[in-house]
Amino acid sequence: PMSEQFGWSDTTKGAINSAFYIGYTLTNLVGGYLASSWSAKQVLGAGVVMWSIFTITTPAAAGASLPLLLGNRALMGSGEGVTFPCVQNIVKFWCPADVRSRALALIYSGGQLGTIVALVTAPLIIQNWGWPAVFEVYGSLGLLWIVAWQRLVSETPPATPAAAAAAATPAVQIDQQQQQLAQQQSTSAASSSAAGSIHQ
Repeated sequence: PMSEQFGWSDTTKGAINSAFYIGYTLTNLVGGYLASSWSAKQVLGAGVVMWSIFTITTPAAAGASLPLLLGNRALMGSGEGVTFPCVQNIVKFWCPADVRSRALALIYSGGQLGTIVALVTAPLIIQNWGWPAVFEVYGSLGLLWIVAWQRLVSETPPATPAAAAAAATPAVQIDQQQQQLAQQQSTSAASSSAAGSIHQ
């Protein structure tokens, strides 16, 4: 609907899409550094706020001028680009090493599920309230999410015995394996000694 209303050519639509990924790529490269040197929670939160605001302002930017829309899209991509570097940093602190890959797989699959939900609901929103409402609804959901994120999520897990035990799980498993191996070696040595005595 947007391209029809504004009469965009395929070249113009390609430039609009590319503007998003320019911003996304730049912050994707520096997002990991910012998450590690400052705060993954705060960087991700700032990225979501930035993405949400420029999502909401997309219809106004499109109606104003093409250069303004390109800049709006680039800034939107910049907000989204920090997501995955920050997620990986947070998972490093929240999840024991033996379940991190599983946790990341679940998080990334959630992103794909969100895309599917958006593709299903966007036509319904457009049909009932027009295409600008798509940007307004999804951007507003991002701002609501950030409120819950700031209130409910901490940078690292709380210092509880359960959390400490979860973090120490790999080391405990290694110690148990070493103890079992030592017991097996002791048993084997004792058996060999007994067999030698019988043979003599």
